[in-house]
Amino acid sequence: SALAVSAARHLIEVEKVSAIIGPMGSATSGAAAPLIDRAQIPTIIHTSSSPKLLLGTRFLFRLWPTGDAYAKIILDEVEKRGH
Repeated sequence: SALAVSAARHLIEVEKVSAIIGPMGSATSGAAAPLIDRAQIPTIIHTSSSPKLLLGTRFLFRLWPTGDAYAKIILDEVEKRGH
């Protein structure tokens, strides 16, 4: 988590990026989220399923479904197949 914050800080303050793809995972994304949001850098998080991650953020966007959404997709498919 500290590494994710350090990497986000480097991208924002040193590299002066206008957007970020990553970090990976809910824990690392959650750690970097406050810094990313304060800097107002649009960030796409592609492997985070925590439903709480995006609460209170304006610049983080998830591509991965939450655990609940993912479970519903699987359940719908199981029901469709009659199992």
